Amino acid sequence: MQNSPTRRIAVVISGFSLATGLMGAPGSADTKPVTTGTTRSVEYVEIALPEPDSEQTAVPGCREPTSSVSGAWLWAKICWSNYHKGGWLRVDLDGRVHDTTGDGEYAEFLANYKLRNGGWETFTAYLASTEGEYAPTSAKAQMRYRHPRMPMRSLWVAVCKSGGDCDRWR
Repeated sequence: MQNSPTRRIAVVISGFSLATGLMGAPGSADTKPVTTGTTRSVEYVEIALPEPDSEQTAVPGCREPTSSVSGAWLWAKICWSNYHKGGWLRVDLDGRVHDTTGDGEYAEFLANYKLRNGGWETFTAYLASTEGEYAPTSAKAQMRYRHPRMPMRSLWVAVCKSGGDCDRWR
């Protein structure tokens, strides 16, 4: 029974579901405060970003999205593990946002994700900003998510300029 065709198909289907579960597109633009492991609170997000053009294929364990607009770009490495009830109990994001032009606007690193608390709730957070710095400059973005029972999924990132110009979710 261990290598039956039905079992192999179930393993392949569940493996694909696990790999793509974290990659779902951001849902509604619900905005709620979150913390990112630092001592400061994250601000509310008032910016509506467009939905991704297409679904991305997950690389098991990690992915490295980039995002750019005129005068700003970001890079991130997102890794996840410990699958539970349609999401991940451990998610790490390390990245950097760069402001490349001295246009008086600063660059912002945004993250959008869902947490399962009964149903899936959508959150959007500012993880980093180059506000107060002169271009060219950059800022480190970091998020560590750990929870024994409340999984995370659909983690996307985007770069915005303070004037409102934003890239799509990546």
